[in-house]
Amino acid sequence: MSKWLRSQDKATLDSADKSYAPRISFPPYTELAGGQVAVDVKGKKAQEFVNEELLRELDQQGFFKSLQKK
Repeated sequence: MSKWLRSQDKATLDSADKSYAPRISFPPYTELAGGQVAVDVKGKKAQEFVNEELLRELDQQGFFKSLQKK
């Protein structure tokens, strides 16, 4: 995160983490409603552009739970 914020200040990085962490889903599944707005113009469904099969498989195998333990 320090790369994108261009800061090494621990207080700034901690504050940013506390602010953004609740807004990011974990595991990082796609919010299809947001993507639907972008594809409505083309008459397609967002599901046609998103493949979460690998993500679901990792989730089922406990990969994300193992990351939370660290």
